[in-house]
Amino acid sequence: MAEYGKLIALEGIDDVALGSLAESLCRWLREQGVSVECTREPTYGPAGSQVLLARQGRLQLDAVSLALLHLADRLDHLQREDGILSWLDEGRWGVCVHYALHAYARLWGQVEWEWQRRIDASCCAPDLTLYVERPQVAQRTLSGAPHAGEDALQAAYRQAVERLQGEGQPVVAIAGRRAADEVSLACRGHVADLLGRDDVGAEIAPKRGMRDDAQSRPRSSDRH
Repeated sequence: MAEYGKLIALEGIDDVALGSLAESLCRWLREQGVSVECTREPTYGPAGSQVLLARQGRLQLDAVSLALLHLADRLDHLQREDGILSWLDEGRWGVCVHYALHAYARLWGQVEWEWQRRIDASCCAPDLTLYVERPQVAQRTLSGAPHAGEDALQAAYRQAVERLQGEGQPVVAIAGRRAADEVSLACRGHVADLLGRDDVGAEIAPKRGMRDDAQSRPRSSDRH
């Protein structure tokens, strides 16, 4: 019987950078002999499409409805044929750009935190969430002024990260104020711990000075 796979969530406000990071991380995992799938949320499924339409301003929804649509999209993503749970059952890993933390940040202050956490209890929790913080200098409009929307979203992400860490969830903040390859290396250092292989640890260890000081919390073994 294959060992159960791992689920890694990549979070942050820079979708392009996260997409590149996910591809890099998946390539590296395959080099370590890990079968891995790369995916993202919102999906283009029935519920995810509604979330995307709302984000584009083409569908007007209240915050509670949006939270429920995020949940419906995540459950569909997990439970559909060849969905995330099927990968994990077969021993494959999943690297997902945006997961529950994304919804928490997007809806921060609009819905009750405890309620969101309760409705998400039916979902598979990530084995590791890596939040890559975008440097403030990159958050500029064409006129050179700070982009208020991105500033607010990043602040919401920080607060949600702190809440999850306070609950003991395995969430690590990665400083984005460095070259893309250095950010990728920092992420690999944390993922190497999930592999639990001494040879990989030895490969990463000399470079762990590139990793962040943020400590990951003990991993929850609960799966729903």
